[in-house]
Amino acid sequence: MKELQKSYPDLQFISTHPMAGREFSGVRHSTVNMFDKASMILVPVNADIRVTSAFKTYILSLGFGSVVISTAERHDEIIAYTSQLAHLVSSSYIKSETAQSYLGFSAGSFRDMTRVARLSPEMWSQLMIDNADNLVVELSSIINSLEEYKSVLETGDLIKLKQLLADGNERKLSAEKMKREKLK
Repeated sequence: MKELQKSYPDLQFISTHPMAGREFSGVRHSTVNMFDKASMILVPVNADIRVTSAFKTYILSLGFGSVVISTAERHDEIIAYTSQLAHLVSSSYIKSETAQSYLGFSAGSFRDMTRVARLSPEMWSQLMIDNADNLVVELSSIINSLEEYKSVLETGDLIKLKQLLADGNERKLSAEKMKREKLK
């Protein structure tokens, strides 16, 4: 759109990305309330602030819970973490041979970890390749964290394991608190 804007300087364009979805694709899997209270990301390209503001009001009138205005670059950085990395981790997790024997040994954790492994390989592979630079940064970060967990388990370092788990718990609580405060 930035390229097109050079040829059409009066063009005002706002890209949208609703933060809602399911592990199934196609109209037959749609639900009436999929976007209720969901977040919508707006990425304005040369859009006047009044146009962006009016569009934000319109999006909220449709039932979305919040609107985030972002640059394309920031969108791609965050989506690499919040969406694409989750799909890769889920896909990796389900590849364990143990996954074929989970029945009766699982409550919600297995379901939660594997839900987004069900995806459209055609769509997600293209999205991930297009955002590979950001996704590799996030993959490196999670691999480093997993290596740290692996190391303390191999050495039996109970104190360090407790610290790592406590840190993860605190970061989750902090993220939830930040979200609650923003929604006020």
